[in-house]
Amino acid sequence: MPDLPPPAPDCLDLAATVAGGQAFGWRLSLRGRWVGVSGGVGMALSLSDGCLQCETSPPGQEASARDLLALDVDLAPLHSRWLAADPSLAPILRRWRGLRVMRQQPAEALFSFICSACNTVGKIERSMAALRRRWGVPLGALGGLPLHGFPEIADIAALSPGDLRADLWGYRAEYAVATARGLLDRGDGWLASLAHAGLPEARAELMRLPGVGRKVADCVLLFGLRYDEATPIDVHVAREVGARYLPQALGRALSRCVYDDLSQALRDRFGVRAGWVQQYLFVDALSRGRAVPPWLCSNHREDDADVAL
Repeated sequence: MPDLPPPAPDCLDLAATVAGGQAFGWRLSLRGRWVGVSGGVGMALSLSDGCLQCETSPPGQEASARDLLALDVDLAPLHSRWLAADPSLAPILRRWRGLRVMRQQPAEALFSFICSACNTVGKIERSMAALRRRWGVPLGALGGLPLHGFPEIADIAALSPGDLRADLWGYRAEYAVATARGLLDRGDGWLASLAHAGLPEARAELMRLPGVGRKVADCVLLFGLRYDEATPIDVHVAREVGARYLPQALGRALSRCVYDDLSQALRDRFGVRAGWVQQYLFVDALSRGRAVPPWLCSNHREDDADVAL
């Protein structure tokens, strides 16, 4: 299993990155490796002696893991700029200094976040796993876990909503099937082309798809289309941003107007990587929730040693 060479003297928090609410297809194997799929490539990832180890199926696709985890991004200067904009972020950046925004495949991000609306993480993971298992291409197994690629859009479009409801999609099943059919109507490559359309236009186009509102669109923009300035706002992030930068929004319902004001407050302060700051705030809020995932409960003391890639 090859080690991926370090791109910068940074660190990587693998668990918080792959299982921190920005992706829903990663599982921790009994061997302590995070196993998942991106773009038809199965990956088993782990950290050993400060190095990221990667096994892929098919073999030889380590570059896909580097891209997925944005290992070309040097976190140190980003953290310095964020601290200059808000020194009170220091404890959060110490706890999650290896957190990265993943570069997922656009279609996988789109359907994951359509599934995420008014849903729990456990149900999202089960629904997405069933979608891959039933209609995706088998990719073998890594870490003792069988893997399947994301289905072709045409295969999802050919389903009936009832095919998905059996896998906990609920009312979102109609949106998923209708969105797949809408993507077919727009032509091959349309979704990926939004990466070059500019943020306002790309968001507006996404929101024309069934089941895609402002937050889902921003999630797809940030996690699937590489718009690092996109800032998804949920109730957790709204509280954090309101308390820090927009106190007049505290206690108000998360209306479209309030959402826009909170998003703009993040972009005004942090610029083109505002979406990354949003993810740090989200994961930190998640770690203080009532149902805290086990991987968030340890190894995040403020005096932890840095992990070199």
